Amino acid sequence: MDKLKKGAGGKIYLAVDTISEPDTQAATVRVLAENKPGKIIVILRPSEEARNIRKDVEIIGMSLPSSLEIPPVLKSPSPSRQPPWLQLPTVLKLIT
Repeated sequence: MDKLKKGAGGKIYLAVDTISEPDTQAATVRVLAENKPGKIIVILRPSEEARNIRKDVEIIGMSLPSSLEIPPVLKSPSPSRQPPWLQLPTVLKLIT
């Protein structure tokens, strides 16, 4: 993680943790730049342990259905027919 942080020049303020286990959330918090508040989007429930590492980092959980199986009707190329958790604009709204 130190290499990632150093490679980015300490300028990572936003992140999406697609694994979202408590240990990956904690690692993501530690990678964020320390001179500015940050935001992390997680797919699973936000970890209290990760939240306690830095109070200036907001961890935002996306609500997913209980099953990640996407019904055929939702596999449409039309974004308006996709559930919110599949739409990139939804993620962008959460982090801005």
